[in-house]
Amino acid sequence: MSIRGGFIVLLAALLVTGCENAAKKTANRLNSQNLTVQDAIAHAGGMTPWLAEKKVTGTALATIFEPDGSETLLRQKYEVTFSPVLSATSKSHEARGILVEQWSFPSGSEIYQDQNNDKLNEYNPRQLYAAALKLRLLTQAVVGPAGLLADDVVIEKVGPERKGGRLTHRVDAKMVVSAGEADKKAVSNVNMTVWLNAETLLPERYWIRYPRLDGTGNGYLAVNASDYRKLDNGAIVPYILELLVSDEYQQFSEKRILSVEFQELKVAEAEKKFRGKGK
Repeated sequence: MSIRGGFIVLLAALLVTGCENAAKKTANRLNSQNLTVQDAIAHAGGMTPWLAEKKVTGTALATIFEPDGSETLLRQKYEVTFSPVLSATSKSHEARGILVEQWSFPSGSEIYQDQNNDKLNEYNPRQLYAAALKLRLLTQAVVGPAGLLADDVVIEKVGPERKGGRLTHRVDAKMVVSAGEADKKAVSNVNMTVWLNAETLLPERYWIRYPRLDGTGNGYLAVNASDYRKLDNGAIVPYILELLVSDEYQQFSEKRILSVEFQELKVAEAEKKFRGKGK
């Protein structure tokens, strides 16, 4: 049985469980996708691990690359879910306490201090937007090819491309990124490109073009993903992520801003809904 055939059998098993609606919806979307996308999802463990209403949680050592050239090391904790809600949470241990950044679709993002639950930047759309873009991109990288079937993603084109002298598979898509709370959130249509390794079909790089809130054109972010390992639920995820400020051509002004090296990742029960401050 092929990898893709095995995934279809597993997905059929889900259809008789409590995940029936999500599985049917995902099956319909999967069947309409390019075979390269289907194979990429299968090679990364399939959709089954992400439809089980579990979360991937773990600790990481993060390096923030400051504008002045210095580096700041932080201990971080991440949580990522695909079902029932696409979401991500980052907790950074800083000198002043634990800074929490949360994002979910379609609720948006929040930033607050964990110690006293004081919300930061409540009326600062730029920082909420930046947190949403960062967490949305990191969520995509952790979930991997399965994230291409998320509700906020529409695949537009799939095809081979030579990148850095090597053959890759390029996936072009659009997605919606929401930021801030419901009464004042910004919603942006974002262009995303994913490059899959031609041999493993695992994503090597994600790149997004997003509109700046001040109307001065587009901004660009990229994530490089590597060191893939299998989790207990069968999902194959990257343990090293590198976030960069990019440019239109991905070569003239790219600059690292964050490196995340997971020390441990495990699977746990997912929350039934996104929980922000006081929720």
